[in-house]
Amino acid sequence: GVEALVRWQNPALGLVPPGRFIALAEQTSLIEDIGDWCLNEACRQIVCWQTEGVAIPRVAVNVSARQLRGEGFAERVMETIRQHGIKPQQLELELTESLLTEDTDHTFEIFKELRAQGIRIAIDDFGTGYSSLKYLADFPVDVLKIDQSFVSRLHAQSESLYVVQAIVMLAKGLNIETVAEGVETQAQMDCLRELDCAAYQGFLCSAALPASEFTRWMTGQSGT
Repeated sequence: GVEALVRWQNPALGLVPPGRFIALAEQTSLIEDIGDWCLNEACRQIVCWQTEGVAIPRVAVNVSARQLRGEGFAERVMETIRQHGIKPQQLELELTESLLTEDTDHTFEIFKELRAQGIRIAIDDFGTGYSSLKYLADFPVDVLKIDQSFVSRLHAQSESLYVVQAIVMLAKGLNIETVAEGVETQAQMDCLRELDCAAYQGFLCSAALPASEFTRWMTGQSGT
């Protein structure tokens, strides 16, 4: 699968990374508009790839706490899916670990409703927050994404190695898939294979690409 990453093309500043504007948008209602736009664009792009014959199992889209708490969030997600005519299974929503401890009853019901429709739920940057293991066991979650701060320090006998090993074992026990973030070297990949991590993302596979370049990259990988 792939993850959708937002960038702001500003006429004066050029291409602005999310670290420079998402935090500000979070403080206002703008994050809900940005989030809805990103979700719509991701679904639209899935349809474009399908038309081009590029098979993408799923696209992950980040969701903010403010979006999740907004009125009718689950209904808006399902309506966007219906408008574009894609399958719910083609969409994965990524949420930060801290959301597991915020307004838990409300969050649980939204997770449950979305998963019942076939949408996958992923916890992003896992290991950097303060979530209770009880919440992790109780919440309907499909994927844990291991934070890149652990992956970047991953080598034999490192403390990060034991942290990642513990996360993978915990996830396996809960029947949750693990994805390592920010994998850049073959040595990191070798460690993750030894730990039986299910999947990875990062520059070792590819840098972030615009959709059109990604299409060329995918067709090159498949040899078509």
